[in-house]
Amino acid sequence: MDFPYSLVNQDRAVVLRIGGYIDRRGIKQLRETLLEEYANGNKPIIVNFSNGEPNSLLVAIFFEILDINNKDPRKIAFSNLNEPIHRALEATGILSLCAVFSDENEALERLQ
Repeated sequence: MDFPYSLVNQDRAVVLRIGGYIDRRGIKQLRETLLEEYANGNKPIIVNFSNGEPNSLLVAIFFEILDINNKDPRKIAFSNLNEPIHRALEATGILSLCAVFSDENEALERLQ
């Protein structure tokens, strides 16, 4: 089964592009991949929501990665948040721990 996301390893960051709703099975696969490959790496994760939306399981993965990295705000950044997604993520409190950029290109340019 295909899950609606892709991970792209860039020079400055790992880009997670959400492409739709990710069910429990997809979340489990994504969590394992992120924790094994990227949670303890030096590159931040940019989460691009241009074609998808968060759910509580996805947000829990981001909190887990932040906990592993002592709440380092440079570890996860969000891009392409429309107003409803921005409000939903803000309600979880995660936006206070992460950078937010208007689009993926801005995130890649500004993250080091």
